[in-house]
Amino acid sequence: MFRPTELFIGLRYLRARRRNRFLSFISGLSIIGIALAVLSLITVISIMNGFQAELRDRLLGMASHVVVSKNITTSSGYFDHELVTKKLHQIQIPKGMAPYVESDVMVSHQKNISPANLRGIDLGKEDQVSTITSSIVAGDINLINGKEQVLAIGVELADQLDLFIGATVSLIVPITKDNSASITPRVEPYKVVAIFRANIHRYDSTMIITSTDKAKQFLQGTGYDVGERVLLQNMDDAFFVKDKMQLQLSDYTVRDWADMHASFFTAIKIEKITMFAILLLIITVAAFNIVSTMAMGVAEKQSDIAILKTIGASSSGILKIFLLQGTIIGILGTSVGCIGGIIVANNIASWIATLEDWFGAKVFNPDVFYVSEIPSVMLWSDVFLVTGFSLLISILATIYPAIRASSTHPALALRYE
Repeated sequence: MFRPTELFIGLRYLRARRRNRFLSFISGLSIIGIALAVLSLITVISIMNGFQAELRDRLLGMASHVVVSKNITTSSGYFDHELVTKKLHQIQIPKGMAPYVESDVMVSHQKNISPANLRGIDLGKEDQVSTITSSIVAGDINLINGKEQVLAIGVELADQLDLFIGATVSLIVPITKDNSASITPRVEPYKVVAIFRANIHRYDSTMIITSTDKAKQFLQGTGYDVGERVLLQNMDDAFFVKDKMQLQLSDYTVRDWADMHASFFTAIKIEKITMFAILLLIITVAAFNIVSTMAMGVAEKQSDIAILKTIGASSSGILKIFLLQGTIIGILGTSVGCIGGIIVANNIASWIATLEDWFGAKVFNPDVFYVSEIPSVMLWSDVFLVTGFSLLISILATIYPAIRASSTHPALALRYE
């Protein structure tokens, strides 16, 4: 612990003598440098959290929290919806459930052709697990419940194939005959009755929606997935529910939202860690100012240190004095940066919106980017982590100059005085 004398001298040394105001200037730069580094790190990490949450919510708007599925082939396979529902309710009461049918197909229009993902849905239950009905930008998705072979298509896929409401497309899927190695294509016409925009490239550029009955009829004789999509009360319960369901339904495939988008969330996590490491270097660079300040201070105060040792101050006491001086610089810089980072992270979205109104320009053009606003989600865990690293680096930067000060020999320091 610090004694009163060490605290008094350490605080006094934060202010340079009149003949050397340069040290005070360098100390101020050290505080400003650490503050700006901490502010930047908290703000950038919060914005990355915001983008992650925004994209995650959009992905889950189409994928739900848990999916229980089974592959149905020509020779075997039966999905027991009642059994799955019963087992799920024994574990947790879901917020919503909806059946689905899904398979990869080819879609063509005139001379254009593209791979696609055909999903059959129960329109009466789909609102319980997804936002597809609220994502329609043209047409009427309710028409897929009719008798005609109709579908809804993602906006990017519609642009790629030059489609419009009322256009007729051809769906193509390979059929394998039983006891035969030959493969023949099944080609059927479907009418486009709706175009949707999920604001997720994966869905807007590949997905086609129709009813479960029409999907099963078209995919009959092929291998396709049948299952239930589940929305839970809390998305974080998906991991627990998935593990329990998989144990009770060994013949089925159970996936949570992280499994279904593993590459995406892994990329986001790696990007966040990388950005944190890069910005942490800014704090490290700012901490070198502390080393410079302390080294210059120790050189200037050689005679003071010698006098203190002559009148009985111990080496450990001198060490504590200079450790305290550098630590206070780190604490001041970190505190200012932390407070500034919290304020900026919680208000940057509204500030950017105000600037956009003033200048009449968008930072993220909605016609180009999926996210048209800068989202920011500040997590206290990130704030504490950044603060802890900043204080740790500041203290480490203080150790070497403090050791040099404590090792000062009084006779050598005073020989020219």
